[in-house]
Amino acid sequence: MDFIIEELKDAKEIQRLSIPAKRLKEKLAPIPSTFEALRRRWFWELLQNASDYNDQVSVRLDLHEDKIVFSHNGAPFKPIDTENLISPDSGKDDEDIKAKDPIGQFGTGFISTHVLSSEITVSGVVASQKYAGQYTGIRFTLDRSQFESKDELIKSINTAESQLEKNIYAASYIPGSYNTQFSYNLTRPFPKVDAMNTVEEGLKNIDELLPYTMIFMAKVQTVEIVNHAYPKFNYARQAIFKRGETSLSDYHIIHSPFDENNKPLDNINYHFKVQKENDATVVVRVGDKFVLPYPAFITKLFCSLPMIGSEKFCLPYVLNSAKFIPATERHKVELSDNDTANRKILTDSVLAFKSLIDTLVSDGYENFYHLCHFGEPGDTNQTVNNWLKDQVLKPIQANLLDQAIITSKETTGALKLSVATISFIPRDEFQEEKYTKLTDIVDALKSATVPRFADVISWYNSLDFVRFAGLKFTIEMVLKQIHECGSLAALQAVLGESPTAWLVKVHAYLILYNEVLLDQYKIIPDQEGNLHLRSDDINWDNDIPDDLKEIYLKITGKSFGNILLDKDYEINMTLLPETKQKGPDDIGQEIDNAFKNYTGDTGSKNYLDALRKLFKWFKDHHADGGENLKKTFEWFSRKKPQLFMDTFNEEEKDKAFIIVQSGKLQSLAKLAESGISDEEINLLTNNLDNVKSILEWLLQKTDDKTHANAATGDTGEEIVFEELNRKFGGFNNTQVIWASRDRNEPRYDFEIIKDGKIIIYVDAKTTNQGTANADSIPFFVRRAQWEFLKDERVRNKYLAARVTISNEGIGIEWLALNLLNIGLI
Repeated sequence: MDFIIEELKDAKEIQRLSIPAKRLKEKLAPIPSTFEALRRRWFWELLQNASDYNDQVSVRLDLHEDKIVFSHNGAPFKPIDTENLISPDSGKDDEDIKAKDPIGQFGTGFISTHVLSSEITVSGVVASQKYAGQYTGIRFTLDRSQFESKDELIKSINTAESQLEKNIYAASYIPGSYNTQFSYNLTRPFPKVDAMNTVEEGLKNIDELLPYTMIFMAKVQTVEIVNHAYPKFNYARQAIFKRGETSLSDYHIIHSPFDENNKPLDNINYHFKVQKENDATVVVRVGDKFVLPYPAFITKLFCSLPMIGSEKFCLPYVLNSAKFIPATERHKVELSDNDTANRKILTDSVLAFKSLIDTLVSDGYENFYHLCHFGEPGDTNQTVNNWLKDQVLKPIQANLLDQAIITSKETTGALKLSVATISFIPRDEFQEEKYTKLTDIVDALKSATVPRFADVISWYNSLDFVRFAGLKFTIEMVLKQIHECGSLAALQAVLGESPTAWLVKVHAYLILYNEVLLDQYKIIPDQEGNLHLRSDDINWDNDIPDDLKEIYLKITGKSFGNILLDKDYEINMTLLPETKQKGPDDIGQEIDNAFKNYTGDTGSKNYLDALRKLFKWFKDHHADGGENLKKTFEWFSRKKPQLFMDTFNEEEKDKAFIIVQSGKLQSLAKLAESGISDEEINLLTNNLDNVKSILEWLLQKTDDKTHANAATGDTGEEIVFEELNRKFGGFNNTQVIWASRDRNEPRYDFEIIKDGKIIIYVDAKTTNQGTANADSIPFFVRRAQWEFLKDERVRNKYLAARVTISNEGIGIEWLALNLLNIGLI
């Protein structure tokens, strides 16, 4: 009968362990296929267990090549805790399990840490529940390597219980010491699970996430990570996170890192502002009056622990609630019509966020663009997405628009986001240089509402311009405003200053990035200040003389400048096609056709003025124009005599007849073609009695062709230049400039410059006759020289260099010239 008793015992044992083994199998089986998600959660599950189990706790994670050890200094185990670790859900039916808190101690969360290893060794201190102050040490291994077999799992439970019974020893509990340890054997991973990679993934972003987590898990006082296997694991040698001073709204977490040589580095201080509304808590990291960005991979939702997988949740802030009911995978919260608790937390967070912004604005914080990163609702249920948009995102957006959170370049204090102007280019076209140039352009039009330059790109990167469409200002909007001005004058009124330099930047931007827009908006100015499309009749001005433009205006009543590009804008050499040019021949032909086809009053002032100016221009340019002028002004060239007579009134025609009849036509023509002014001719005609005396003197004057001509003058100037260089050139910071040759200076030939200032003006006078000759040897002072002598700068500085060239040789005599006012005698 003994064998029956033994079998009954075995059956009873199997029955006792059947449910725990079944639950273990159910919870362990998904690990190989879900390890991608689980490998980022194992640390947080261990931290959660330590927090749930204690009122205050510090934890430590030791990284070794073959194992990692998670320790904490919390309260000792109770006997029931060891049973729950070895045989989870032991003695409970399905209803008990469903009612169990899914994030409670040693539940699903702890089992999921087997993603690190199939084998976990537990050691710690157990406190007697019957005898106060009595403690025992324990140690056992949870081997779940045969996770697919319920029978093998039952054996593993029995093995762990047997180890526990054999490894109970007398121990002391030392408060504050790391009495409790969970050691994960990295050499015993589940199939297809890379244990080392799992450790790496769990450590990834831990430095960014842990300070936020410690805010929400108030029980956790210190977290220390020690890497004994550096650099096998890509983590610092050591890092310590601990709490600083905190209040209801301000939290301080101190991160103390160590370098690869295990030398302490400077502390990193995390300061947070926190706002709570019912069960919703919103948090933002701050610096010295600056809102700081969230880490790039921060989870947006926390249920004390970070919900790994909620990084792209649509909120622009981090939200925590211990009352969230997370999905089984703890990567999100459900928000269907039935999930009223979760929905209530979301809507409460909107109010918390508004209060937080109000406080930050009131306290003078800046850089609010870090709180404007909205995501898109991505739930598979469109009803949930619509609820999020209407009940959560739109109220958040409205609150941000109504807040004075823009630091402007010009205004004192902050601007409301709703009135801000943000330069915009499509995301797929973004280049920093391109965006900076656009911002510079927009700033001139909207200087009172653009953010300060240092913030512009940050606002651009932060805002969703579908959601905040009213804030964007595109290059097309710039061009539309210019187009609507229609003229440079109107544009200047908008800008408040000359538009030239700014409009040149606009042209350069379009040439570089979007030339097509030059044909869609009138932004190219002509010489009359009107704006054109590039496809309009607008042309390069190929050195058209102003007097031809004036003649065209008078004969046509229109400005030729209406089709010529304003010269201030010629700096952008591809603004117009190279073929679009107008030159002197073009306007000349237009003028010629205008005269040819003129149907107006040929006696009108404008017509006669145009005709006279054209005659003068024709005469002034005939010598260098020649046959080309005849081709350009074909009609005018043939009709000149008749047109010339058309410019005379009856009295003038009578005088012309007298001149022709006198036989002096050729001589008077030479006089007219000379440089003698009207005043000088009038002086002659009003003093005819003196003309004979003048003629007699002229008959006796020195023959200039013999004694002075152009070649002689050039030789004389060279002689004077050499002599001046010999006397002055290069001595005591002086130099000699040949002004008449190099600059076509009409008033003198040479400048003597000392220390950058002119100290002497010299004009060379040369003839082929020596001073010994008895005849007079005249030289002439031109009118320009007479006028120049009146300038105070010239007093006592003007010399005439009298050069004589004769058989006896070359001589230079120096004559100082001053213009004196000696009064009337």
